[in-house]
Amino acid sequence: MSVAKQVGEEMKCKLGSTVGYAIRFEDCTSADTKIKYMTDGVLLRESLNEGDLDRYSVIILNEAHERSLSTDVLMGLLRKILSRRRDLKLIVTSATMNAEKFSYFYGTAPCFTIPGRTFPVENFHAKSPCKDYVDSAVKQVLQIHLSLPPGDILVFMTGQEDIEITCQVTQERLDQLDEPSPLAVLPIYSQMPQAADLQAKIFEATSDGQQKVIVATNIAETSLTVDGIIHVVDAGYSKLKVYNPKVGMDVLQITPISRKQIVLDEARLTENPVDRLSCFEIGCADPKNGKTDDNLQKSGAAAFRSTDKCNIPLDPQVRRRAKKTELLGQLR
Repeated sequence: MSVAKQVGEEMKCKLGSTVGYAIRFEDCTSADTKIKYMTDGVLLRESLNEGDLDRYSVIILNEAHERSLSTDVLMGLLRKILSRRRDLKLIVTSATMNAEKFSYFYGTAPCFTIPGRTFPVENFHAKSPCKDYVDSAVKQVLQIHLSLPPGDILVFMTGQEDIEITCQVTQERLDQLDEPSPLAVLPIYSQMPQAADLQAKIFEATSDGQQKVIVATNIAETSLTVDGIIHVVDAGYSKLKVYNPKVGMDVLQITPISRKQIVLDEARLTENPVDRLSCFEIGCADPKNGKTDDNLQKSGAAAFRSTDKCNIPLDPQVRRRAKKTELLGQLR
């Protein structure tokens, strides 16, 4: 919604006219809408009613590396639609994904790389895993604020509860200090009330040059870019949707982040042209996680009856695992 609003302002048109958006339970579009922003789930539901998505001439899948279940299913559906609709143009974008892998999935589609400037990042890792990552993050934020050169701070937390507690404890400990330099503590998460007003404060520079600390979920890994961030504090944990075979459904579980996610967190810094950039990893990254698991793999959907007919970009490892699962079922 915020992206559609920004594009509408830049195009000097009313939201819902030329530029609109569609999210769950809300559709701000009209017959005049030419650019429509929506979630992958909304587009997937539209494909149920309109198999070939005839109303669209160009579809852009942004942040494809996140590999949500809806996005993976959409990729398979769109490949079939492209074989029937030669007029449809599909653009898959991401700042981090393996482009060759997706290019091969779509029949060696051309790849375009847009280079950007990057800057070195100094990494600091905790010597041992912390028991209370919220308390450790608050201590690290205060240490950065009081002892390091001024600059905005980005803190990664697992979810809304941890974010609110981190902001509250940080503000309380700031109030206990004797005349500390001002620090604006700003949260950001998906279900945040008055999100538009608070997001404006996050992206806008403070009038008096006040230092900011932004406490966010992993939405800030790739979906948001905030100018002025020169310090990142990573709790080392994230809330992931994991398939629980005992109950037969997905559950949210706090787990250590993978090495790939650490690289994404560090990448938030490399777009800021300053001399000193620092990333503090206070949690423990699971050394077994060489990469982030695809959400399709975590959902239990790997147990397809026939993975050869699965029109989605599965890794060979996932296919082997699915075939073993199928074999076990036959042996049983």
